[in-house]
Amino acid sequence: MSSEFTSVNRDPLTNLLSRSQFLRAMGTPMPHISSSSIVFINLDRFRQVNENFTYGVGDQILREIARRIVQHCPSESMIGRFGGDEFVVACFNLPSEGTFALAERLLHAIAQPHRGITTSLLRPALALLRMRQAVNWSPRS
Repeated sequence: MSSEFTSVNRDPLTNLLSRSQFLRAMGTPMPHISSSSIVFINLDRFRQVNENFTYGVGDQILREIARRIVQHCPSESMIGRFGGDEFVVACFNLPSEGTFALAERLLHAIAQPHRGITTSLLRPALALLRMRQAVNWSPRS
């Protein structure tokens, strides 16, 4: 993957790719990719964390979640923060079983307590998209 996507235009809080850079990178031709999977992660009830524990605590939790995602993903994955409480992971050339195993690992890792905040307040939700052939996709301008 080009270093331009790994060294600039990162989300300032998590240091993951920003939404725009993630979409730009996904639109870049990747001839060595035969299949890809996308894992979307949304933190249900995250707003309640900010309201009940302050935005500073919320930011610490987002940084920790980003760290956990990076820790559990293959090194060739592309990881981005899509919004306030949304993350996305693109995995390449990973078989279906590997994608499902990764999603389970991420769900388990993210669901662990964060600074005493239990999963009864903060619940991760995941969605998977699997493509058998790589697709060069470009977002609309």
